[in-house]
Amino acid sequence: MKLLLGLAIVCSLAAQPVSVIRCGRLLDVDSGTYVQRAVILVTGQTITAVGSADSLAIPSGATIIDLSAVTCLPGLIDAHVHITSDPNNSGYKSLGISVPRAT
Repeated sequence: MKLLLGLAIVCSLAAQPVSVIRCGRLLDVDSGTYVQRAVILVTGQTITAVGSADSLAIPSGATIIDLSAVTCLPGLIDAHVHITSDPNNSGYKSLGISVPRAT
């Protein structure tokens, strides 16, 4: 039974699409340095490996996304958004809207 389960997991991983993102450089937020000629390996929807092009092999058949002219910044999220704002109610007009109503 364990063998069948293991085989099913391996087969499902093999069936997932593989994508490679090439970056001119990638900010390593842990060390505060840049990885030059960075490669990000994505299997399915999961990042499975990150490294320089010299140290990370690109699987054959992978879809390659070429961002080699830019710097990739992982994990940066715009957390300052105004999801309840209405652009039609800005400036002086916004003063007439209470906090409970805006919320």
